[in-house]
Amino acid sequence: IELPPEPPGNCSKQLQNKILDLYTKLQNGKTNLNTNIQRQKCFRNPSIYEKLVEFCGIDEKGTNYLPELYNPSVWGPESFYKELANTQEKEIIKQEEKKKLMKKEQII
Repeated sequence: IELPPEPPGNCSKQLQNKILDLYTKLQNGKTNLNTNIQRQKCFRNPSIYEKLVEFCGIDEKGTNYLPELYNPSVWGPESFYKELANTQEKEIIKQEEKKKLMKKEQII
């Protein structure tokens, strides 16, 4: 990967002053880029995460470990929270039905 060549000419004085002002604020600790980004309304968009993951092609379960050490892609869907929640809900319903059946048998 190479950087493109420098554009011909100079940037406007207004742009240069704006960049210098921002750089000075960063150096003096008067501003924080992360805080500024987090304050922006578009950053608080709840669906931005899914959009960024899709746009950038990010593997949410990816890792920098060697696959021999840690490989989350070998886990089936039953290992993730949605499927675990479904299984847990089914089990709770079974237990409730079992309790109801036992109460009916005790009454009779």
